[in-house]
Amino acid sequence: MPVAGKHYGYVEPKVQYQNFTFTKWKEKANCNVVKVNSNTVRAIIAAKFFATCQSKRPSCAPKP
Repeated sequence: MPVAGKHYGYVEPKVQYQNFTFTKWKEKANCNVVKVNSNTVRAIIAAKFFATCQSKRPSCAPKP
């Protein structure tokens, strides 16, 4: 992004995350179901997008 003279600006790449939980179950001989373990995975679910800002004031700073 071109920034004009005496201006502040940035372009920051970002991604979107989401937590997914996977649970493993085991069926016993008496037809009861028992939870064996559970895991959580944080995965990227959106394509990369960009946050941009341009301003005459230095308040235009990248945000986490």
